[in-house]
Amino acid sequence: HIHEDAKTEEKENENGEKTCAMSICTYRDRVLVMGDAFGKKEDFKKLIRKYENKLIMFVSTGISQTIANYMNERLSINGYRSISNAHLQLLTKEQKDEVLILAISSSGETKSLIEIIEQAKQNDIEVISFVGNANSKIAKISTLPIIIQGKNEFSKLKNPPNTFFSELILIFECFMSEISI
Repeated sequence: HIHEDAKTEEKENENGEKTCAMSICTYRDRVLVMGDAFGKKEDFKKLIRKYENKLIMFVSTGISQTIANYMNERLSINGYRSISNAHLQLLTKEQKDEVLILAISSSGETKSLIEIIEQAKQNDIEVISFVGNANSKIAKISTLPIIIQGKNEFSKLKNPPNTFFSELILIFECFMSEISI
């Protein structure tokens, strides 16, 4: 059980090992604090495994590009073919079963990404998106939108931090911890 102020507690898992209750990889109740993104883990794993011997292409801009580069390297280290640059020539009907798009946008309204995703969708290419807005255009046109809701606990601060990127990395790492090829 997590306290309302989300303090760390120790628990025992099914093997009798002590673990931290704040681990989003292990405890569902912590994920509820972060939003419903973790509920998409099985769908994410299924799509990533479908493309394990194919190409995974990240699309993003700005700070999201730095996160895409990290995620690209993480996939590469785990044996996946992935790139963190958009190559529009790969978004054809002939490539529909060969390329998976992973899009990152905090707002979910980045015009250049919307254009890329719309082109992919026109050619039946699947898209996983990581966005901060469930009602955004990118979330609505993605095969699998994963919504990173951000922390409301900071809203009373004068300059609240943007937790989208840190939460995205945590969720991605938890997803990846269960995927191996």
